[in-house]
Amino acid sequence: MLPRAIFLLGVLPFLAAQVLVEIQSFPQNAVLFHRGERVPPFQRLADSTLYTLPEGEQRLTLSAYGYQPSSFTLTISRAGQVHRTRLFPQGSPLTFLGEVKTGSQPKSVRFTPDGRHLIVTLLNDTHCEVFQVRPLQRVAKLEFLGFGQQRGFVESWILPKRNELWISQMTTSQVHVFRLDDFTYRESFSTKGLWPKVILVDRNEKWGYVSNWSSNNVSVIDVEKRQVIRLIPTPGTPRGLALSPDERVLYVANFEQASVQRYSLPNFEELPAIRVGSFGAMRHLVVQGHHLYASDMATGRVYRFNALRGEFEAELPLGLNLNTIDVAQNSSLLFASSRGRNNPESYLLVGPEYGKVFVVDANRFTLMGWVWGRNQPTGLSVSPDCRLVAFTDFLSDNLELFAINKWEE
Repeated sequence: MLPRAIFLLGVLPFLAAQVLVEIQSFPQNAVLFHRGERVPPFQRLADSTLYTLPEGEQRLTLSAYGYQPSSFTLTISRAGQVHRTRLFPQGSPLTFLGEVKTGSQPKSVRFTPDGRHLIVTLLNDTHCEVFQVRPLQRVAKLEFLGFGQQRGFVESWILPKRNELWISQMTTSQVHVFRLDDFTYRESFSTKGLWPKVILVDRNEKWGYVSNWSSNNVSVIDVEKRQVIRLIPTPGTPRGLALSPDERVLYVANFEQASVQRYSLPNFEELPAIRVGSFGAMRHLVVQGHHLYASDMATGRVYRFNALRGEFEAELPLGLNLNTIDVAQNSSLLFASSRGRNNPESYLLVGPEYGKVFVVDANRFTLMGWVWGRNQPTGLSVSPDCRLVAFTDFLSDNLELFAINKWEE
């Protein structure tokens, strides 16, 4: 007869209470393993799977064809728990380095010119944040004297020659100025428009431009004087901004149409718009070399235009609710964030799936690969040395950092 202690040690694991746990994995066909054994599903739901698992701290593994297996520890204490997780595709152009929590609703992210810090704007918080890249951690809060309680911080721009960081706040129609070297607040000035979004400054840091979402115009700013010298009316809601390589044409993304407006500089004469169809919502613009790229949130496409002649060249369908795009300036890579499917009640509520970040070969204009983000990947930025890409998960209050893998040209 076995001693009582040895008998109990052999039996106790099987006496642990079984708890019903809901796991939502991306991809959804992932297989769950516990202690090396496959766990059969208790019930498959529309977007997730129910499993019965023993109570307590459990080490689990998810596996799916074409993806890297993912192991994680889950403390199971009650029925009704929901755990969301993701797997990264094998052979992806990106390697996950880490993630960190942010304030509420991180809208945009931008690397500093030295690549050591990330500026994160928060749409639903009283401040913005500065994160150190290595190790990835928050190192500063950007406080806004007299403006923080109104929230609504959207986009940023860095003026390295002036040692300045600019941040737009849509709820106050202000642009806020900070010192770049120590992130101290300097001053604020009005855009003279309603709900400012994107900021753009020319190479000489003489003229600045801000798209005003609700007043349908673009502010032209004398950078030295911090004064708006002109408001350019736009035929629809302006969002993204870009300058042609010779800085003689200002491009404005029209969020109400599948078009990009063009204005000659310095006389601000309206030029024929670039049109790509009857339906669209142009969101973000970026220029690399002689190419202008635009993301269309309504159609989930990225468009490529000739940045000098303003002519359409190509289009590439990527994913639902396409947001920010950025390019690695010394390579042929373009990156795009996609929120994925919205919650049917409101895009401000967690949706049925995680979003994605896509990697595009900009020369061939073909998809190279992608990775899952979390809830609504939105802001996105490539490091100055083209080795890292960072993006924000808008509804997860999260900042992610990935390494850009080497690729064959």
